Amino acid sequence: MNNRTVTINDSGNPLVSIILHNTNDKYLRQCFDSILNQTYDNIEICFYDFASSGHSLDIALEYQQKYPGIITIHHTRENYFLELHAEHIRVSCGKYFMRFNSWCEMEPDLVEKCVKAFATRSNIAFVNIRRLMINDSGEKIPEPPLYNSSCTLFGRDHIPNLLTNASPNLISMYNSDIFATTKINSDYEAQVVMSNNYNMHYLAEPLFLYRENSTEKNSIFRKMLRIYNFKLSYSRNLNFIFDKQKVNHILSESLRKQSEKCLEYSVNTLVGGDDATAKKWFHLSVVIDETIEKNILFEMLRNYWISEKKNKEVIMEQLMSSLL
Repeated sequence: MNNRTVTINDSGNPLVSIILHNTNDKYLRQCFDSILNQTYDNIEICFYDFASSGHSLDIALEYQQKYPGIITIHHTRENYFLELHAEHIRVSCGKYFMRFNSWCEMEPDLVEKCVKAFATRSNIAFVNIRRLMINDSGEKIPEPPLYNSSCTLFGRDHIPNLLTNASPNLISMYNSDIFATTKINSDYEAQVVMSNNYNMHYLAEPLFLYRENSTEKNSIFRKMLRIYNFKLSYSRNLNFIFDKQKVNHILSESLRKQSEKCLEYSVNTLVGGDDATAKKWFHLSVVIDETIEKNILFEMLRNYWISEKKNKEVIMEQLMSSLL
């Protein structure tokens, strides 16, 4: 990561760096509180403000004064760019690190449980954490688990599940030194590369509270495209790990699930009133996997855009019901 000595406190706990990305102040206080109220007692927060609106910097300065020596503040007028990830990791000092968005929160024991997984198991490169989705009504809905229970896997055993995981929004804690060897800035791609040589641990308990905000919604389309291209290129490397038949199965399953996720985003954005973005997701779904045309949601969406107003209202009701 960098040349500074990793700090271990009086309790013998190594430093954990939380790289906190911020674009607005709506949930910033809740986010800071959730990090600072962790049961783990050796945390630094590297706060990055990206051309934010509202009073984000004032709030960050307030918390910095209240918790001296814990929070560093970095401000840029640029919007969020993937290329800045490398810089964020370089300036952090923790033995472990995780990236976090200011519109999200963490349960009080998230950091402690991640560090324990690293400390009690060998050769762990990263810990994946199950998310608890918070919808617009404030309801908390656990996402489907990657595995039925918390577990440690040899990375290559995890690769098929990682590739078929359709969500581009992973939340993980990383061993800083191992992550640095990948020379990759994106979490998703780095995890696949690290899985070739290292173990991973999965926490099935939903400890990460996730909200989508407008910035995330605007960038998620680009993430999907990047992950799609990465899967196609990385599938060639899988031939050195699995037989060709299994590679083809992994890739087809991966693309099918990613295509279905695009349809899910299409329905959500259409119901939310954003017709243009919904069409982008709709067309991307069939680019990723042409067999998606047989999917009932695909047919409903296609019929919606070619129907008269009265029929559109009926189809919209059906689409809204599909979200329940």
